[in-house]
Amino acid sequence: MIEHIIARVRAYPAKRGTVGRRIAGDLYAWYLVEGPDGVRPLTVEQADGLGVTRAQLDAEVVVNLWSRVGGVTFHRNNDAEPFSVLTGTQLTAAALLIDELWSEIGADVRGDLIVRVVDHSRLMCAGTEEPEALARLCDGADEQSLLRWDGVAWEPYELGGAVAYAA
Repeated sequence: MIEHIIARVRAYPAKRGTVGRRIAGDLYAWYLVEGPDGVRPLTVEQADGLGVTRAQLDAEVVVNLWSRVGGVTFHRNNDAEPFSVLTGTQLTAAALLIDELWSEIGADVRGDLIVRVVDHSRLMCAGTEEPEALARLCDGADEQSLLRWDGVAWEPYELGGAVAYAA
């Protein structure tokens, strides 16, 4: 069963009795089990029955995400535009759990890496030292859609004195 566990991103915590984890601010990853009847939340009882630690479960979810997304497209038209991050699946936002990916992408931007969660299938990003791209990334962003990667974990990105939380 562990190979059928994936994650989806939500703007609220997993329901009581189910398994998930906080990404940053008000952004959460819900753990789901893919089965013949569709996708259902992973229950605490199911997770306990797997015989793995929470750290092992988190690591397995990342492996499962990588196997389903297959690859990540990371591109922009010019330096004034933010990068688009796509996987071709509805799991793109869940790729926020894949730390190595963001460390690699962070090396390609100038300054701190800022990510905007557009929806489940699309992320955008720019560096804090890329003023035009960052302005376009933040334009129209609501208070729950921006994150900063610190090289280890996500945190809400403070924009204009107000803290913006992930959605």
